[in-house]
Amino acid sequence: MAKSAAQWDVRIHDEAQAEINAIKDPRLRTQIQKAITKKLAADPVQLGKQLKGDFYPLMRITMASYRILYLVDERGRRVLVTNVIHRKTGYTMAVHKNVKARTEAPSDDSHRE
Repeated sequence: MAKSAAQWDVRIHDEAQAEINAIKDPRLRTQIQKAITKKLAADPVQLGKQLKGDFYPLMRITMASYRILYLVDERGRRVLVTNVIHRKTGYTMAVHKNVKARTEAPSDDSHRE
């Protein structure tokens, strides 16, 4: 079955998946997974907010008290979820460095949605 023209290829980096798995509330984990697999796959550019400064070109969506950080490859219609962080964590340089490392050396076993 062919994908709809509007569908994007969404991948979740292994460490981002570990961040999702670490969320204690199973309902919230499910909501976050659905936001990634349904909403980001439908339209990640319109849905998300573009981050600025050191965090560009990351985008984010908010789900409950968590931020889902991701990169968009518009030409290839691909999305890479790099982090799922609690909003109290804030955007730190540690997150920025993790994102940079995750995008420079993509894992072959990144979760595909």
